[in-house]
Amino acid sequence: MKTIYLFLDVDGVLNNQKIIQKTKKMQVIDEQNLINLNKLIKIIKTEYNCLIILNSSWQLVNENIDILKSYLNRYNLRIDDYLKMDNQKNKGELIIEYCNKYQIPLFNILILDDGMISEIKDRLIKCNFSQGFTEVELQKAIKLLKM
Repeated sequence: MKTIYLFLDVDGVLNNQKIIQKTKKMQVIDEQNLINLNKLIKIIKTEYNCLIILNSSWQLVNENIDILKSYLNRYNLRIDDYLKMDNQKNKGELIIEYCNKYQIPLFNILILDDGMISEIKDRLIKCNFSQGFTEVELQKAIKLLKM
C-alpha cells in the first residue's frame, strides 16, 4: 500500500493569529485546525498509509512537543518522524533531502505550511497564518491527493 508523507508545520497551520490573540499564548493549537487535520488524515487512510513528519520549530523545544502530542493524541494521531532542522537550508531543500534519503517519490508527499516552499510548491498546501488549516485548505489538500 502506498504511503503519503505529510510534512506538518505548526505555526500558521495548527495554530493561528486568532487563537494566539485570544489565549495570549504561542504554544496553543486551534481545535478547528486540528479537526481539519484529522479529517484529512482519515481521508488519506481510506486508500493509503499516512506518516506525519513534523517540519516545525516546535520540535526544538521539548515542552512544545509535549503540548503538540497531547493535542494529537485526542485524535489518535502521532508524529512519526521529525525533519532535521538546518539553518543553512530552507524547508524545501530539507524536505527534498529527506525524500531522497528515504527514496520517497515527491508525488507521495503533502506539505502543510504557512510559508512558501518554492522547490516543491506543487505538493504544498499553503495556509494563512491568520486562520491556519481551514476547510478551504482541507479541500485543496483532498483535491491534490486525487491528482
